[in-house]
Amino acid sequence: MEKHAKYFRRNLTAFPSAYTSYDSSLTSLAYFCLCGLELVDQKVDNREDCIRWIYSLLVPSGEGFRGSRSHELPVSENSRTYDPPSIASTFFCISMLAAMGDESMTQKLDRAKIMKFVVSCQKDNGAFCALSDPNLGPIGDNDLRHAYMAAAIRHMLQWDTKGSEGCEGPDMDIEKAVSYVLSTRHVNGGFGDSPGAEAHSGLTFCGLSLLTLVGRLDVTDKAWEPTIEYLSKRQDDETGGFNGRVNKPVDTCYAWWNAACLKMLNRANLIDWQGIDRYLETTEHKVLGGYSKTAGGYPDPLHSYLGLAAKALKNDTVVACLSLPQPGMAHLQRLNWNI
Repeated sequence: MEKHAKYFRRNLTAFPSAYTSYDSSLTSLAYFCLCGLELVDQKVDNREDCIRWIYSLLVPSGEGFRGSRSHELPVSENSRTYDPPSIASTFFCISMLAAMGDESMTQKLDRAKIMKFVVSCQKDNGAFCALSDPNLGPIGDNDLRHAYMAAAIRHMLQWDTKGSEGCEGPDMDIEKAVSYVLSTRHVNGGFGDSPGAEAHSGLTFCGLSLLTLVGRLDVTDKAWEPTIEYLSKRQDDETGGFNGRVNKPVDTCYAWWNAACLKMLNRANLIDWQGIDRYLETTEHKVLGGYSKTAGGYPDPLHSYLGLAAKALKNDTVVACLSLPQPGMAHLQRLNWNI
């Protein structure tokens, strides 16, 4: 575990130059590293600096977070147009603050403003886009990923606590969101990026997580049996790893996407945990630490975190529907937003 901790710390100090093109997704890279340290029971060295950096990404309007400081523009008005927050960066930043146990969240984050932005990203069909323009409305990609992150933001901010003081204001249309999610379910039980599209384990995770977060996943419903079968059949008997689609090779991250889904469906008994350990042993980098996508590759933050998260599922040290270490969830539950 010490090698994994060193790997995450090296990346937080300076990400490799190969990641330059991912500057727009810098918050996601930091999220994987910070939460990865939590999973190996290590703390970030410069915690206060990390927290200050995260808040530096909060847009002037307070409606959410941008993906990188390089997106910041010296604008005083209409910041949503020229310096907009995004659903993804807002999700990653709130998750990081939770993982680090930031006590100032209730003072520095305006839940109503953030939720107003989140709601503005929802389309008429219930789907969510990555961004929202003041004049054009929801814009950008719209698939289960953004719908899931919108529901996760809502849950982490305790906006789903009905009747709670301070929760007055706009809320996502749950009925439309649930209808949209269910419309993307494939005949084989998995979920795709649009109605009728090929099922994909990552998107299945997003769909099931959203249903879990809004209290609409009835695990006793027999209608989920095809989904359970789809997920359990993603594990390869020979390698122990999981794939994300039918007839595709196994990959480190799918150990998480599939196992987390089975966990949410209360069917973790169908997971070959020893098989997961056996496969992850082949993708673990013995010198640098971290995990690669497949055996013999170089590690990256995403696969390193999700590989560790898959192993953590067995001991319930990570929250399946949020991909958040348990201490981060415990911190969110302790927060009092009404003060």
